[in-house]
Amino acid sequence: MILHPLSLCILLLEAAALFLLLQSLPALIQGHLKWDPGSASVLQLRLEPRIEIAFFRNQLGFGLFAMAYLMWIIGVSNVYSQSIPGAMCGLGVIEALSRDALPLVILKSLCLLIYFLFFCVRLETGKYPLGTYHKKTMALLLLLLPISMVSFWQTFQALTSIDASQSVHCCAALITQTPSLAGEIHIPFEPWHAKILAVLALALVALCHLGVIRNSNAQIVLIPIWLFSSHYWLKHQILPYVYGVLEHPCFWCAFRPQYYSQGFIYLGAYLIIIGLAIRIWIATKFPEHRPKNNRGLKVCFWVTVFVYELTALTPACLWKLQSGQWIQ
Repeated sequence: MILHPLSLCILLLEAAALFLLLQSLPALIQGHLKWDPGSASVLQLRLEPRIEIAFFRNQLGFGLFAMAYLMWIIGVSNVYSQSIPGAMCGLGVIEALSRDALPLVILKSLCLLIYFLFFCVRLETGKYPLGTYHKKTMALLLLLLPISMVSFWQTFQALTSIDASQSVHCCAALITQTPSLAGEIHIPFEPWHAKILAVLALALVALCHLGVIRNSNAQIVLIPIWLFSSHYWLKHQILPYVYGVLEHPCFWCAFRPQYYSQGFIYLGAYLIIIGLAIRIWIATKFPEHRPKNNRGLKVCFWVTVFVYELTALTPACLWKLQSGQWIQ
């Protein structure tokens, strides 16, 4: 699987992002140790252009890594499963990865998060003269380097460990079961309870955006609650309408073309909502911040939430119009 064109593309993009980070390492270490925004020394004057170049390189690196992350999702969900016997979606590919799957998902998501934090902090600190807050940005990049190196190595190991000759179970048997068998599946947490929790979390986020709740850290706690509860509701209450079976809680199947690749819409909405929440939160952490600067970000946040909810509810509403009843 390592010689697959998509695998080579993913590795090349990640390697390019890592190379840009390594190329910036000497300037970042020296800058983090000796950065003095109030000084006019020769060392400070030499450091300033080097740090700006390092930031620009890693903004490019962020774009390269984001492209690699998207291609990895496409590969797991739609491409690699065609080469693995028994795999019909990304779940089969994850099963083929065995123990390498969870660390790889965590590391890639963590790298993407730190890259995005760097990008947001860079946008905010760029508003201040003399690079007053550049040390915060340098610290994020120095933190990113070891995680990015491990992520690249884990990606390489995972792609080489996939055995295309070994059959996997995936969820092929589950999706072909008759509706009567689906009633035997026990769900420990009712999906509508999760949806109520998600609505409450969004209501509290709205109060944070309106200024009723003045603790800006509250939304960083509320957004993960909304994410997990809303995703649980999506898997157990909405995806049955997408798949046409009573119970098939496999999110990877939603990325398949026969289901109109709706998984990419859901995943994209999750990433945009998390990103906008982080961007709004970071903007409140710097002095001289004006709340009106966040109005556009807040509008984008709620528009994305609306699009996500509308997209999620559409399959259920279409099912109701066509059949005249809900799935029980």
